[in-house]
Amino acid sequence: MNINNAPKSGVIKKALTDFLKNPGKGLYQRAVRSGIWVFGLSIFERALSVVKLVILARILVPSDFGLMGIALLAITCLETSSQTGLQQALIQKKRERKNT
Repeated sequence: MNINNAPKSGVIKKALTDFLKNPGKGLYQRAVRSGIWVFGLSIFERALSVVKLVILARILVPSDFGLMGIALLAITCLETSSQTGLQQALIQKKRERKNT
């Protein structure tokens, strides 16, 4: 069965266009739209980083580019290990106060 010939395809198209054109009608729509934006920006950021690496590979000599790669690897490992949730745990931990 072709989707274009489906009996409810007009209803689905209308619902989809309403969903995309009318922002902020509900929490669900705002959450989905925000998720789409975050996903798109993440893809754009990764594509831009690939372009940066290609440009740097053309500019730098191979030994300097290798040194930069090692530095980027070290920075990425440190960032990953620092995002262990310690900040959230510090905010959420309840501490009892002693009244003296």
